[in-house]
Amino acid sequence: MTDGSKAGTVSVVLVPKGTYSIAPLGAEVQGTANAQSEAASGNQLHVVSQPDPNVRPVEAPFTDSIAKFATDIAPRF
Repeated sequence: MTDGSKAGTVSVVLVPKGTYSIAPLGAEVQGTANAQSEAASGNQLHVVSQPDPNVRPVEAPFTDSIAKFATDIAPRF
């Protein structure tokens, strides 16, 4: 996805209630942004934005919006 000069990948991950997420949710990629919100089902919904390392500047897209994305999407799950 692109967001002005920023490019990368935005993913939505639903983690079942009562489980521990072993997914790093992008933590190993520098510049990754992660927002979470509780889904209607009680599960945890994460929105993860990772930068494309081949595009300069190396900045994740939509970092200022992913918290709102998570809040808006979570009630659907």
